[in-house]
Amino acid sequence: MTKILVVDDEMDQLNLLFLMLKKGGYDVVRASSGAEAMEVLRAEPPDLVISDVNMPDISGLQLATMMNMDLVLRSIPIILTSGRNVTTEDEIAGLTAGCDGYINKPFSASKLLAYVEASFRRREIGMDANPLTRLPGNSSILRRLERVMASREPFAALYVDLNNFKGFNDRYGFLKGDEVIRFTGHILLKANQKVYEGRDFVGHVGGDDFVVVTSPQRIEAFCHTIIKMFDDGVYRFYQSDDLERGYIETLDRQDKPVRYPIMGVAIAVVTNENRRLSQVGQVSQIAAELKHYVKSFNKSHYQVDRRKD
Repeated sequence: MTKILVVDDEMDQLNLLFLMLKKGGYDVVRASSGAEAMEVLRAEPPDLVISDVNMPDISGLQLATMMNMDLVLRSIPIILTSGRNVTTEDEIAGLTAGCDGYINKPFSASKLLAYVEASFRRREIGMDANPLTRLPGNSSILRRLERVMASREPFAALYVDLNNFKGFNDRYGFLKGDEVIRFTGHILLKANQKVYEGRDFVGHVGGDDFVVVTSPQRIEAFCHTIIKMFDDGVYRFYQSDDLERGYIETLDRQDKPVRYPIMGVAIAVVTNENRRLSQVGQVSQIAAELKHYVKSFNKSHYQVDRRKD
């Protein structure tokens, strides 16, 4: 169970926080001072700290600063509570100390829980984000797919991969390859903005593999937009002689020449429109089957799984 440490020198406020978070389904630990909070943090680090700003021994800001200087504790998010209106200077001081934000007292249980959930969500995204594209990574993709399947609403998962990326990487080097991967992530975000005002999910599995989770009604628009943007922009990564030939020529492990056409984007689309999908493993297996077929075209192409149960 997710553990939260609440810190406040006023017992009524401390007990109120305890009850609100307990009812929200969290495991809650209490500390009535900053010094006691540090003892708890070092003995058994929680997943989140909620601390009053004004305390006599160690203030909430000082507590946040101490946590931020500790290699183990710096990854724990901290939310500050304040009995007075928070100024811009307060917010700057909090951000400098490493805080996730302020909540003004008094506050409702619903507002407190919303802050807590938002803090966890930001931290999860930050820790899970792909370091190259900053897009949500595998854990976030898994959670999103589990969520849409649990809702039983129609959904579509677009598995996006690049054709002939290995040949490009071998010819131009991994730094240029990283540029292409960032370019692809940027295209998916732009397509999302154009098709659905940026409201659909875009994730980065790793390497040149991406996932978009959307609605079946937006499949065609997404795929056409992604393919057009990719095909229009990928040429700038090639040297003129490779573009004139229409392919890259490199040597394989046996020193035999191998030709790789200009990169294209391959999109395998899995949807629950015609079949019941209840596990992420099913989605991944269908996507793998489709990708094998789509990549055989050696140019930008997409395929929607139309098979029925």
